[in-house]
Amino acid sequence: MLFFVLFALGWGALFACFVRKSIFDFNLVGRQFNWSRRGIYGKKTGIIPLDQIKSAFVEISSSDNGSTYRPVLSTSQGPFPLINYFTGGSKRRYESIAAAINAALQTNPAEAMDEQILALATSGQWIEAIEMTRKRYGYDLEQAQQFVDGIIKQRGA
Repeated sequence: MLFFVLFALGWGALFACFVRKSIFDFNLVGRQFNWSRRGIYGKKTGIIPLDQIKSAFVEISSSDNGSTYRPVLSTSQGPFPLINYFTGGSKRRYESIAAAINAALQTNPAEAMDEQILALATSGQWIEAIEMTRKRYGYDLEQAQQFVDGIIKQRGA
């Protein structure tokens, strides 16, 4: 009986992976980003005004097995991942998605991200600033520390 339950749960988890669906609509005329996520456990929806979106970027998660990626919106409320999980494959694919979003919104992703990193570092959240730098740029710890030091010196903060 236990085998049957574990077997059913395994197939249920696999089924849940395939029935997830996300829909994103950048309404440039109405100046809002509409999103919905549907899965086996229900549906979530929301609206983000476009003036709250600073940029889009590719978040990187590195491990011994390699790097994985996901596209993320940088908003005034914090990061909003367009997908909830990191995936392998081509980083270029996600970079092209982020570039298309930034072009449509006429934003500069590097400036927006650097401003967030600078704000974290100058508010005493040094570790968070380094973590964001590592995720955004794929740097190792030493490179991220040097980057954060550099933007603090560059901006005179």
